[in-house]
Amino acid sequence: MVIYIADRYGAVQTTASSDLPENKTLISDTMTDDLNSGVKTYECELIATDEIKAAAVAKNYVLADGQLYTIISDEYDNREQIISLYCEDAGLDLLNRVCGEVSKTSKTFEAWITNTLGSSSKSGWTYNFGGVDKSKTKSLEYTSATSATERLLDILDNYDAEMYFTYDIDGLKWITRTINFTDARGQSEDIKSLYMNYDVEKITRKRNVEDLATVWVMYGKDKKPLKKLTGYASATKDIEKKGHTFQVVGNEVRCIDAIEKWTSSLDKDGRVVQYKYTNYSGATACINYAVREMCKIVDPVTTYEVALRNIYDGAQCGDQVKVLDAHNNVLLQARILELTKSFVTGSASVKLGDFKALKSSKAELNVDAISQIFTLSITSSAGLVGNGSIETVLTVTLYLNGQTISSVDELPVGHLVWYEDGVVVSDTDPRISDSGFTFSTGVLTTGHTYKCALED
Repeated sequence: MVIYIADRYGAVQTTASSDLPENKTLISDTMTDDLNSGVKTYECELIATDEIKAAAVAKNYVLADGQLYTIISDEYDNREQIISLYCEDAGLDLLNRVCGEVSKTSKTFEAWITNTLGSSSKSGWTYNFGGVDKSKTKSLEYTSATSATERLLDILDNYDAEMYFTYDIDGLKWITRTINFTDARGQSEDIKSLYMNYDVEKITRKRNVEDLATVWVMYGKDKKPLKKLTGYASATKDIEKKGHTFQVVGNEVRCIDAIEKWTSSLDKDGRVVQYKYTNYSGATACINYAVREMCKIVDPVTTYEVALRNIYDGAQCGDQVKVLDAHNNVLLQARILELTKSFVTGSASVKLGDFKALKSSKAELNVDAISQIFTLSITSSAGLVGNGSIETVLTVTLYLNGQTISSVDELPVGHLVWYEDGVVVSDTDPRISDSGFTFSTGVLTTGHTYKCALED
């Protein structure tokens, strides 16, 4: 791995490498791609040569794996002679401008982007709308000045869109920079499966209703109630969003299905009310904001923490994956929201989110999990500890996608094979009974190894 450190004009000042004998100055690194912000960060440790100390300073650029980063902070350890860099996607630095207020108006997605950044020729960016409907129109307003990055993220949120930055590099200089707009990043068709005890170390689920609400009482700019805002009209039809139905009544935005769901003997009307104050002067923008945000809280917030052992080659931020724990009939679909990898070591890890529980019947596990997961567990009738010698019967318990199999007739594939000290024991061995599910060892002394395997 070789990285290039350039000045503010793109002229390369020095390089660092992790594997070139004459320039082994890149000690460690991590790249993190964050789906929510659409940007990447890069951190590395460098041996502090004179050239690196002069070039690796805040606001200069790092080019790593074809991606351009701005050095945000540099730290020098004079005892260890190491420089540590924290860098952010250069897109953030190159979008460093302030966007002013915008009165409520209707524009296409493309027009909102150019309103924020200017035309492509003016901003220096190429806009790639290949993954989103750039002609889709929405009415938005901005009542205060924000950074261009903040404005972009809000526009994307309104359009359910995402973005990421790419750069075309010619030699050691970038010649074009592109903002890519898309409905969803990553692979959604070729869904990879991550299996418990192989790819997945642990799955922890947590549910809470701390922020649950079924009704928002809305206020706009200058604390005006919703029905006093410009363009207000009580809803004449249902508003459908992400599987939920909303209605506007007076100052309230109500989630009808959530109200019905949370009605109980203790809460007879299902109304869980929150008061929200915004800076919107137009009713449409205020209602759209309420519906968009309420979708996140009308159900219990369910989060899963998935600790991974392995991540598949070619993983990208935004990819859809399935997480399977066959023993507990847990089947989830999720997206990679954050991808962290090291170019130096080749290691990678991910953070998963946007979880969706899939059906977890036996049939669903067999079909949707792509492959069948077998697990074998061996127990000893005389326990696992003996004094000098032990006579025992070993029993194997076989699970298929979490379901216990107790006879050979239930095996969909293969057969059980016992090994004694690495040698296959014949199926006709009189010590094997129940068609291979139990094995009588006889009197054992130390130094023997027994294994059972399901084989074709």
